[in-house]
Amino acid sequence: MSERSERTSPIDDVLAALPPEDRLVAWVEEACAFGIRRPGSAAGHAVERWVADEMRAAGLDVRLARIEVPTWEHGAARLTAWPAGRPHDTTVIEGFPLPFTDGTDGTDRTDGAAGGLEADVVRFDRDHPQPERTRGAIAVDPVDLVTLPTEWMQAISTPVHDPGPVPDHLLPFGPRLGREVDDAIAAGAAAYVGALVGMPWPTRQYYVPYDGEHRALPAVWIDRTDATRLHALLDQGPVRGRIDVDARTGTGHTHNVIGTLPGASDEWVVIGSHHDAPWASAVEDGTGIALVLAQARAWAAVPPEDRPHNLLFLLNGGHMTGGA
Repeated sequence: MSERSERTSPIDDVLAALPPEDRLVAWVEEACAFGIRRPGSAAGHAVERWVADEMRAAGLDVRLARIEVPTWEHGAARLTAWPAGRPHDTTVIEGFPLPFTDGTDGTDRTDGAAGGLEADVVRFDRDHPQPERTRGAIAVDPVDLVTLPTEWMQAISTPVHDPGPVPDHLLPFGPRLGREVDDAIAAGAAAYVGALVGMPWPTRQYYVPYDGEHRALPAVWIDRTDATRLHALLDQGPVRGRIDVDARTGTGHTHNVIGTLPGASDEWVVIGSHHDAPWASAVEDGTGIALVLAQARAWAAVPPEDRPHNLLFLLNGGHMTGGA
């Protein structure tokens, strides 16, 4: 035991060495400044080099572990719908492509219509999927979000600190936890429209699913306001539609960034998050990057003999591809 650790515990030293709040905020801002850092993208590679440099500057032994990942790029997405038999009476709805689903080829069709996939537009009911109705159609699926009860979380937790009433947690997923499209695929849908009716605000910018699995159909998310318009059209009778999606899947690589600090035992503790992100966003996961870097810097200020365990600081690069 060192003279220093006789005066204070390692935790006291760590707390004293934690970076100030403005340093954490600056790390979050730096992460966001790289832009959309999806796995395999130029921004993704730039941010992994940056976090590796930050770890080295703190005194960690750093290595980058390469992982192969699927990649996905997209442009615009649109659903054009009209009452059956009235092709000029169109409702146009802008969408966001579902990650890792296919685009439409954009070639001219024999009927003279613009490129894309044209089919009947039908409501999709996952409890009663009616494959005979869904097969070959554009399936419109109203997706609500799931609430996770606090009592359920407490029942499976080891320790619980509950200073007062805690609200139930609204998950950013529907009842199939991001795999809603798979029910429509199983029912034979030719295309999928996920209507985000349960979002707290109108948005189509929804990067789900992010399991990195390729799904061979065009698919889009639409916001709750446009979902109301589309359902009103379906209430009037049979609807035809055309879905146009610019999206491409491929292959690439990213890196897990691994920094280590030796400690006084053979045990390891892993402190981790991810550096990739669906958007140029703070919470997915600029804040996680900042928290990992802050703890790495603080523990690096503690002498190795005063660290009770070996420490591994991990920022993984494949969170948005199923945790690769």
